Amino acid sequence: MADEQFELSGRIGWVSPEGKWTGGLYGTNLTDEDYFIGGTALVESSGIGGFVPVAPRMYGLELQYNF
Repeated sequence: MADEQFELSGRIGWVSPEGKWTGGLYGTNLTDEDYFIGGTALVESSGIGGFVPVAPRMYGLELQYNF
């Protein structure tokens, strides 16, 4: 049986009353889990295939002004 995977991500947004300003806070992979999300079935002559790990923990702030 494969190991279970759990990823916690979230986003919260805000819009000013007149709609000119918008903003948001976001975070992805907040638990900083390590697992593979993809790969390639093609194998090099050395017998090594490719794997794609999940992105590390990321967070940020966005602010936008609409005129």
